[in-house]
Amino acid sequence: MNADRSMAASLAFHPAWQQKTWGLLPLVAAVAAMDAVRSCLETDVMLKWPNDLLTPDGKVGGILSEADSGGIVIGCGINLWWAQPVAGAAALFNHDPGEGVVLQLAEAWASRMVTHLDAGVADWPRNSYLEASATIGSSVEWEVGAGLAVDLSPDGALVVETDSGRIEVRSGDVHLRR
Repeated sequence: MNADRSMAASLAFHPAWQQKTWGLLPLVAAVAAMDAVRSCLETDVMLKWPNDLLTPDGKVGGILSEADSGGIVIGCGINLWWAQPVAGAAALFNHDPGEGVVLQLAEAWASRMVTHLDAGVADWPRNSYLEASATIGSSVEWEVGAGLAVDLSPDGALVVETDSGRIEVRSGDVHLRR
């Protein structure tokens, strides 16, 4: 018997989107993962900028991406059942849901990614991301600063209101302040 069960899937592709917009793709992948979890598992998850899936119990999944001039690979991992999760991590089930759920969830995520990619950059699911965001409206901190997360920039950066004014955070480890 497995001590845990997770879904891990990767998509490699050459987006029709202009390369300068590829920074939005991890956010699109997070929305696709959230939608897949909601539809397949009837479970709600929130999004932490830029690419984590959360429940009140902790982080249950995330998105990783790597790009070069020829294309991009985006991976999605979601903890379905974890008998003894590490601190800060969680799973969507408190029991093993079986192997069938893994394939169903991976197919749903991939299908939603294709739909969003085909819709084009102008129609990326920004509103869905904002509505599910655990980050927007929260106090955040990162290595060199802190402030209130207020929006996403057009290229997907996190817009943060600081004591010095609004800034855009594009990378780094952003933590929600408790």
